[in-house]
Amino acid sequence: MTSARWRHFFLSLSIGLLLGSSPSFGKQQSNRCALGSVLKADIRKAFCEIAVGLAEPTKLMSGRRGSVFRLIADPSFSHPFTVRIIGRDDGRRSITLRAFDSRARPIARTAILSKEEYNQIRSEITSSGYWDFPTIADASFNPADIEASRERGLVVVCGDGTEWVMDAISSGRYHISYAACGAYPRFEKLAVAVAKLAQTKFPSAAIDWSE
Repeated sequence: MTSARWRHFFLSLSIGLLLGSSPSFGKQQSNRCALGSVLKADIRKAFCEIAVGLAEPTKLMSGRRGSVFRLIADPSFSHPFTVRIIGRDDGRRSITLRAFDSRARPIARTAILSKEEYNQIRSEITSSGYWDFPTIADASFNPADIEASRERGLVVVCGDGTEWVMDAISSGRYHISYAACGAYPRFEKLAVAVAKLAQTKFPSAAIDWSE
């Protein structure tokens, strides 16, 4: 990821993390990057800049009773966006999208997820094997995959495409994984499922991950 892919708008709006909270404008967010430290420094920095630019707290937090799943997407030729899904043991469930609308204006939207919607995305997370994804779930960047390709005489080439970070907390366990143009199929399927859910819940948002 190059710094040229994220520019122009670093926003000063601050959005509450709690279910049902509403946007609050004018507060500055800390510049400290609290995204998963296992990521390579350049990837971590770039995705922290995206999160801060969209007023998405870089640190993923969950109460004792609940889980949080987040997707941060950085397409090559369209605006970045983040999706945060929260589920609590008391039955409250929400999805928050931070993105841009069709007029390129920043938006932050939160909606309630039905039990069926939440269970469906939880099923997608489980069936994908998300918790077993390596930190780099990408055949073009994972060192083991690159070495295996070289042993077969193959040259690994990565062009433009959406870069993704997915991180989550559940039962006190934190996990983070990154992929780009060579994303593992199960990683990409899960990322697209989360993005499509956000697109369904917030149709006015101009999110595009095709490139």
